[in-house]
Amino acid sequence: LAELSVARTASTLQRLQNRGSQLLQDEDWSSAIKVFEEALAIDQGLRFAREGLAVAKPRGQIEKELAAIVDQSERLVDDAILSEARSSVARAKSLDGLGPRLSAQLAAAEETLAVASTPLAITVSSDGLTEVTVYKVARLGLFDTQQLTLRPGKYTAVGSRRGYRDTRVVFTVSPGENAPVYIACSEAI
Repeated sequence: LAELSVARTASTLQRLQNRGSQLLQDEDWSSAIKVFEEALAIDQGLRFAREGLAVAKPRGQIEKELAAIVDQSERLVDDAILSEARSSVARAKSLDGLGPRLSAQLAAAEETLAVASTPLAITVSSDGLTEVTVYKVARLGLFDTQQLTLRPGKYTAVGSRRGYRDTRVVFTVSPGENAPVYIACSEAI
């Protein structure tokens, strides 16, 4: 019975090792992590499982970060998030032997960063009587038309005028879609 138990454990570990190796080749990091952790639950001293985790965990983390850069590109308006994204790309570039999937994600993230870092001109118009502020950019004051240079992303402009209800306009700056933004308080209190 003891020999049968050892043979079953050895068979299970061999299956987990083969499956983990295949998942690493397929660049399925989260599944590979689960397989290697399952193997380590059986025996903490397994070299293939520790080495597999050492490869899969950082690559899985980088994969999540690169996907977030592409999927949530509107967040790159924030300087801290843009800086964090740049450091994620730098960490990804420093990894040895990137597979085709991770390389494609890296290229997409670099392209997204290039677009997010390139300021675009936008025209903001008002009635000359409304005090205009674009959050996280500047207090613009009173004006009829003003040009701003902003990085792609979502912005909120607020207009205020004594005796009138404040108004808020959320607008998106993106390549090829920069319609003029008009903000003016028109509803009297």
